[in-house]
Amino acid sequence: MTKLLEVVNNKFKFNERLYSIDDNIYCLIDITVKKLQYDNLKIYYDISYKYINSVDNEICKNLNPLLDLKIDDDQPYTGDIIVSNSFTDELIKYLLMPYEELSNYSGYSTPEHYKRQIIKTISLFWD
Repeated sequence: MTKLLEVVNNKFKFNERLYSIDDNIYCLIDITVKKLQYDNLKIYYDISYKYINSVDNEICKNLNPLLDLKIDDDQPYTGDIIVSNSFTDELIKYLLMPYEELSNYSGYSTPEHYKRQIIKTISLFWD
């Protein structure tokens, strides 16, 4: 039986590509991470993403970092299960980190861009 060890949730607004032209156009990504222990005692992260566009138009759709990771033409990327190790533990930590805190670690990239890259990186480690 799978044991649920922890659940963490955070939401992030993506609107950087508009360069603050209109704060009312954004994509809100809701991230839920469940830390699970399986019968074999290995620990995994079950990461799921949901999104809401503030308006229904192409500009808003292009703000969604999940659309670059589409499974097929009709469905956006909705998450993955990845093994827990020292590397993925840090990825999850940074994925859930608020923009204000992430700005201390993102170098010349904006925190929003950095978080896009973290989401893309996590998608490569599905298990």
